[in-house]
Amino acid sequence: MDFLKKYINDIFQVASRDDAREESYYSSLEELLREYANISGRKHIQITTLPKKTEAGNPDFRIWDGVQNIVGYIEAKNPQTENLDLIETTEQLQRYLNIFPNLILTNFLEFRLYRNETIIDKFPPVQNGEPSFEGDLLPYIYAILYSDVYRTKYDEFLRADFPAIPFTKNKEKFEQMRDLGERLAKLHLLMGPELDVRDFRLMGDDDRVREVRYDEENERVYINEKSYFERVKKEVWEYEIGTYQICRKWLEDRKGRSLSYDDISTYFRMVSAIEKTMEIQKEIDELYPQIEEELLEFEEEGEE
Repeated sequence: MDFLKKYINDIFQVASRDDAREESYYSSLEELLREYANISGRKHIQITTLPKKTEAGNPDFRIWDGVQNIVGYIEAKNPQTENLDLIETTEQLQRYLNIFPNLILTNFLEFRLYRNETIIDKFPPVQNGEPSFEGDLLPYIYAILYSDVYRTKYDEFLRADFPAIPFTKNKEKFEQMRDLGERLAKLHLLMGPELDVRDFRLMGDDDRVREVRYDEENERVYINEKSYFERVKKEVWEYEIGTYQICRKWLEDRKGRSLSYDDISTYFRMVSAIEKTMEIQKEIDELYPQIEEELLEFEEEGEE
């Protein structure tokens, strides 16, 4: 299963709700950790969410090696906490670093690994308060997983397991795919300069969501009898992630509520993100066949 794509999408879904708190993201992170453990041959790893209090306090996750030995801890912060540099200076984190030899600090988007009080890795790097994926494999993999060509070709394997990611020998093609993945990831976190909400409008003076329906002829999404979002294309309205029709589900989750200014802004950004995603997917599918023309070959474990 394409767990990286699913994780980002899950975080995106939770973040799009205005009632989410830090704990709302725990299940997505736990699933990510379990999937990674499985595909990396560490199926024995066990995860405890909100473990019992330790001598240092109450970290959010405890990681076990499967034989009752503690591997490390994870301290999580709300995704709205953009600057983890400030978190590093808090008394709480300094206490954790002093007691725990292995610790991960995350806001569910950025991950920092500390060993013996020293940061040894950061994934992905952060620049100017936003994730910067440049130079990492994550955006390349993320783009591949959004290729309809790739997904159609390996559909059977995707249903049963997590198939190998094809890595090209061609540096230029790798960088092109990586850049497309970087753009996608930022869009799905509702970040970046590509989001364009200038052409979207909520028309009408009633902002309470009562009945959600789509007017294909006029490209309108009605939230009640009179009020509607305009200029929402049919393909955007029908776009699905997993089994969810995003533009419909987001509104139906808010039935009976009045949309705030932030709600309306979020919906505009979602629509824009989906439009741009579809455009980038076309670029990915045009590039993908060239990726498979020159593939890196990896030796199986145990081969000389």
